[in-house]
Amino acid sequence: TNLWMAVFADTGASLIVIPNGMRLMRVKEIYGKEELKRLRKEGEEKAKEIGVDKIGREYKANEIQVKCNHCKHTKFQLEKALLNSRVLAFFDLDWLDASAVTLICKRYGYIHWFSGEVTEI
Repeated sequence: TNLWMAVFADTGASLIVIPNGMRLMRVKEIYGKEELKRLRKEGEEKAKEIGVDKIGREYKANEIQVKCNHCKHTKFQLEKALLNSRVLAFFDLDWLDASAVTLICKRYGYIHWFSGEVTEI
C-alpha cells in the first residue's frame, strides 16, 4: 500500500507542476523581445513626463542617515521588493509574501535592504 500511495502522490504532483510550467511558457510567447523593448521605451517616456529625477534622494533609517556601504554616497532611489517564499510562489501567491525596502545607490548601484521603515530627509 505504501508503494501505491507514493505513485498517487507523484501523479498528483505532476498534475500540479506540468500545467504551471505550461503557463510559464505561455508568458514567454505573450511578451516577445520587440514587445519588451516597446514596453521599456514606453516606461522611460512616462518617467520623463512625470519628472523622475536621476539625482536621487537622501533617506534615514532609525534616525540615522543612510550612506552607501561601498562609496559613502548619500543619494538613493527607493524601491520595494518581495521576500518570496517557495510555498506561496509555487501556488502563484507571491503578493501575500512580506516586503522589504531597498535603497539603490545612485552612484554605483549598490542595493541596501531594510526590513523596517525608511524615511526621506
